[in-house]
Amino acid sequence: PDTVASFEFSVAVLGVPFILVLGHSACGAVNSTIKAVKDGVKFPGHIPSLVKALSPAVKDTLNEPGDLLVNATKRNVQLTVEKLRKASPILSEAVASNKLKIVGGVYELETGRIDLLS
Repeated sequence: PDTVASFEFSVAVLGVPFILVLGHSACGAVNSTIKAVKDGVKFPGHIPSLVKALSPAVKDTLNEPGDLLVNATKRNVQLTVEKLRKASPILSEAVASNKLKIVGGVYELETGRIDLLS
C-alpha cells in the first residue's frame, strides 16, 4: 500500500505520465524465492514477506522452458505492471484516460541494456 500510495501521489499531485517497472538480471530476491518455492528453503527476518510477494512469478514460470530465474524475473515485472495498472482509483483511472502509461522492462547488469516487456 505504501508503494502504491507513492505512485498515486506522483501521478495525482505531480502529474507523472510514465512509470517504468524495472527488474534486473541475476536478481538475488527472485533467486531466493526460487529456492524457497522449489526446495523449501526458509529465510530469517522480513525476507519471507519478499518471498511471498515474488512467489506468484516463480510459480507461474516453474514449468516453462528456459532459465527459471530469467523467466520468473520477467514474470514478476509483468505482474507488477498489471497490478499497478489496476490499482484503483488513481492509477487505473489515469491509465484508462491515457494520462498514464505503465510499462515493464528488465535491466541486464552485464550489458547495461534494458529490454522492454510491454
